[in-house]
Amino acid sequence: MKTVYLALAILVIILQEFLVVSIVGRIEANPNEIWQIGKYLLPILMVDFAISAAIFLTFIQKEAQKYQIKNLWIYLVSSLTLGFCFTLPLFLYIREGKRELVSSN
Repeated sequence: MKTVYLALAILVIILQEFLVVSIVGRIEANPNEIWQIGKYLLPILMVDFAISAAIFLTFIQKEAQKYQIKNLWIYLVSSLTLGFCFTLPLFLYIREGKRELVSSN
């Protein structure tokens, strides 16, 4: 698992740097567009979010096995509908409850 997390971190750097270089190239080609830099940030944010979500889904699979958390589909659906900012604390809340049960036994 450790290797998967490192590979994903390296992938993020490569993809984001590629996007940054392409954005800088566009702005250098047309300096009048510098005020529109916001529209170029969206692809970077989308790549960041997509990879963060993939890492999170990998993480919850491992943690769910470890703490016997059921119904993982709930976290996938809530990530897509309610947002990652809701799903992460929800999962961590459920996991902490399972950890407390394990440690009390």
